[in-house]
Amino acid sequence: MNGNFFDFPMTAKLVVYGNELPILTSLDDAWRDRMLFLYFNQQFTGKRAIKGLKEDLIAREGPGILAWAAQGSVTWYAEGLVVPPEITAATNAYMAEQDVRGRWLAECIDTSNPSAETTTIALFESWSRWAESEKEYVGTPTALTRELNKRFPGKYQKREKCRVFIGLKVREVDASI
Repeated sequence: MNGNFFDFPMTAKLVVYGNELPILTSLDDAWRDRMLFLYFNQQFTGKRAIKGLKEDLIAREGPGILAWAAQGSVTWYAEGLVVPPEITAATNAYMAEQDVRGRWLAECIDTSNPSAETTTIALFESWSRWAESEKEYVGTPTALTRELNKRFPGKYQKREKCRVFIGLKVREVDASI
């Protein structure tokens, strides 16, 4: 960025809707802090359709709906947005599904030995093989090192001839599988 960091006051919510969820190529705090997924899993068509529902609701319930919306606005202004647990759960499930590097770590990297040491080269080779087999974007060794540094702070060390991560070890893969 070409300037100092600043806080941007929220003045609106951007809503994107569609038939397919986006595929995230990077899963950082910006995504996690800004995205919520609200699934509309019900369809009211065919026998479930209620003819004239909109007009009926406006005629019979219009003032109550308007009062409910106004009270919700007052509450939101006073207390902020409280995200329902169902939306939090759906968002967390989606974020876990999109966490490609997290899947690689779970499948290919052993973190049980705190004294293990693995070079960044070996980690990138493991990541590259796994990502290519999963048809995922590989990226660069630098990008992987940055991501691992975020996930394992304080575990990265520069040595005289190499760079290593402490506490990470590439699992042996059975080639017959």
